[in-house]
Amino acid sequence: MCRIYDGKEEVSSAEYMPMVLQFGLSEEYDRVQISRLITLLGYWPDENLAMQLTVESLIRPRFQRWLRDTLMQCEKSQRNRIIIELAEADVCQHISRLQPILRLVNALGVRVAVTQAGLTLVSTSWIKALNVELLKLHPSLVRNIEKRTENQLLVQSLVEACAGTPTQVYATGVRSRGEWQTLTKRGVAGGQGDFFASSQLLDTNVKKYSQRYSV
Repeated sequence: MCRIYDGKEEVSSAEYMPMVLQFGLSEEYDRVQISRLITLLGYWPDENLAMQLTVESLIRPRFQRWLRDTLMQCEKSQRNRIIIELAEADVCQHISRLQPILRLVNALGVRVAVTQAGLTLVSTSWIKALNVELLKLHPSLVRNIEKRTENQLLVQSLVEACAGTPTQVYATGVRSRGEWQTLTKRGVAGGQGDFFASSQLLDTNVKKYSQRYSV
């Protein structure tokens, strides 16, 4: 998760992103973040790095051209380690407009993840329409899931919706063995959270995903 230092303390993206969107700065913000990520790829040559982009930026032709040109300047081995994350609620609103740019980034070797899955009840039709590698469950869906049958059924339905596609379901915010065991029984392929490794500052280490992915 990206943070900004305001001179006194770190401010999380949940606090500042609403203002970024309100003032129409999403495109400029996303450009800065992508440039930073590409720089970090050189510091961690063995790691996959993920970053959230706003769908608002990604559907703009000007930003699409910039993203294409920027990615093409990277080595293929670097592009293969980039994971672009998009919020599910936004993806569902712009499926047709996202298809061309997601085909392009996939062709360049960049992978795509959809985050915050299960936060709101939305159609899963986008799963078959878009070539997405990871579907990441919202932490609220994961929390104490071993005690919440309705959440278990929702997770299982998402796993079933991904059947026959390259999309795998991952959990975020996993904090206990009970949560993780329940998730795997429901077909979840991997996870992220304090159960696997606690969050670390970016300048000391990188957060670990279970299995194949890290950020």
